[in-house]
This record gives sequence, C-alpha cells and structure tokens, in this order.
Amino acid sequence: MSRDRFQVVEELDPASIKTVTELQRNHYLALGYRPYLMSNGKIKWLTEANRVYRSAKASHHVPLRPVKFASGSRRRKRRHGSRILSFLRENWLFILIVLVILAMIVFMMR
Repeated sequence: MSRDRFQVVEELDPASIKTVTELQRNHYLALGYRPYLMSNGKIKWLTEANRVYRSAKASHHVPLRPVKFASGSRRRKRRHGSRILSFLRENWLFILIVLVILAMIVFMMR
C-alpha cells in the first residue's frame, strides 16, 4: 500500500472530467464511483466508503505498534545470544539422537 496519503479536497462533477471516455465514465458511475479532486491535484474515482476511509487515513495517523517507555526513559533492545547457542537450544533433541546413533556405529565397528 502506498505511503502517500492525500486528502480529498472536493467532489467533482462527472461530466467535467475530460481524462476519461464517456464509456469509462458511465461504467464508473454504474459501479458507484464518483470523481474526487485530491490534495496533490490528481483525480481519483472513489466509492463513498473509499472516500471516508481515505480521508480518515490522511487526517489521522496511528502507529501500528505504540512505542512503550519504561519509567520515562527508553529501554534498550535486548541482545540475542549467539547463533550457535540458539541453534543448539532449538535442535538439542536432534543433535542428541545423531550423537547416540554415531556412538552405536562406533561401538559396533570395534
């Protein structure tokens, strides 16, 4: 989704739009779209729901994850352990089984 959020400035008369053909204009109107002038100067064809959503999105920005502070100061990110230790923690059972099988093979060879 684009990060550019432009507010809807005004609704335009569909007959005054010269950038689309008559066939396209009738198709958009039949689907419930109306032409709107955006704050960047472009014309967008939006439904009523799209217009409300776009104007609400442009006027009020809410971060996806709120920033939390501990006792008024910023907390440092927790450093993760080494990659080898995390690999061993996640795969310890598989490594143990492989070691037991190798030990059995060495014992049988002797």
